[in-house]
Amino acid sequence: MKTTIAKVVLAAAVAFAGVGVANPAQAAIASKFTPSITLADRGETVKFSGATRKSAEVKIYFRKSGGDWVHRKTLKASSTGTYSVSLAAWNTGEWQARVVGRANVTRFVQVGINPPGPHAAFPGLARNDSTGRLFAVWRESVGGHMGNTAAIKFSTSEDSGVTWSYNTTIADASIDNRDGNIVPLDSGLLVVSYFKRPGSNVLGTFVRTSDNEGASWSSERRVAPEGLVTSSPPVEALGAVWVATYGGPEDNRRAVVFRSQDAGSSWEAVSTPVTLDEMGGENFSEPNLVYTGDELVMMVRSDEGTRQTARISSEDGQNWGEVEREFQSNSRVSMTTVGDTLVALYRGQDAMNRLYKRTSIDGGESWSEPELLAQEGYRNVYASPVDLGNGQVGYITSFEVSNKATNPLRFQTTAAN
Repeated sequence: MKTTIAKVVLAAAVAFAGVGVANPAQAAIASKFTPSITLADRGETVKFSGATRKSAEVKIYFRKSGGDWVHRKTLKASSTGTYSVSLAAWNTGEWQARVVGRANVTRFVQVGINPPGPHAAFPGLARNDSTGRLFAVWRESVGGHMGNTAAIKFSTSEDSGVTWSYNTTIADASIDNRDGNIVPLDSGLLVVSYFKRPGSNVLGTFVRTSDNEGASWSSERRVAPEGLVTSSPPVEALGAVWVATYGGPEDNRRAVVFRSQDAGSSWEAVSTPVTLDEMGGENFSEPNLVYTGDELVMMVRSDEGTRQTARISSEDGQNWGEVEREFQSNSRVSMTTVGDTLVALYRGQDAMNRLYKRTSIDGGESWSEPELLAQEGYRNVYASPVDLGNGQVGYITSFEVSNKATNPLRFQTTAAN
């Protein structure tokens, strides 16, 4: 017999299990409500935000399957008259939510139906173009952003991100596993990359593979030696799989590209596209690699000075052109391609909790003006995009609400251009 569970979590994990005293003036209260939001048979996050009188109260009500509305949450608008609250639900039936007061409603879809840990961040997202199946990975840690133990988690979607599987573990939390990313090869093999960091000691970059769409995973295989880490998804191109890494001492920082010609079983260092000298002495990190047109394109984050990202490209992965400066960012530039359009998501230089999008139709040589996609939390935002095959880009976001906690991972969509 199938066990059903229904619960709603408000912001800082305030639980609701549908038990409460019904409001006695249903009709009168309903007349004041914004249109109801239905949370139907899937993990979903709904954000209510709006403006009302300064310090006014905003009340949130719930009901189950057309029953009575039950008051579950009261918010105080800020001194500027604004308010915001996010609701996350894991349901097996229909729940509805309404707000008394003005409300702008944004819908999100929860990733990994069972609730993630306190800090779920650094997401990676990929799509099998043959089946349309989506694959998501992320780092989960009870110790927060810099916790010494963390797992690489995994979830899938069969319906373009509408619903997601319960998450499973690829690499356990016996050590700090970081910056997981994923690619499905043309053969169907999944390749997941990540690096390991016990304390300040970087053990290098590793991969695991799955030939059954994530039901089980191989033992880990080393890509890069100690000191070199990755934050970029593996890329299948030019008859091989490529992984971009970075690291080394502060006076010899470098980006190193590794290649596998046997689907991830063995790896070799083939080029060093970026060095400290080529970045004008500015420290850099998190090179992100994508294949677009007929070339590999790398975007590198500058960590000081101009904080302008750098672009460099190669037709064979071994010989690279000149470093060209692009736009400012405060994070890695996560990329995907939609036809001839290159789509980049990144954290803003103006605020670390703002997520921006830019597009390019010439392989990253020039970019559109930035579009603000989201702003939330108090600190960092992390994102990963993928082509959905319908002119839309799907992306996963993680917003930090404290040093040790994030909002639940969310899946959203945006136009490719």
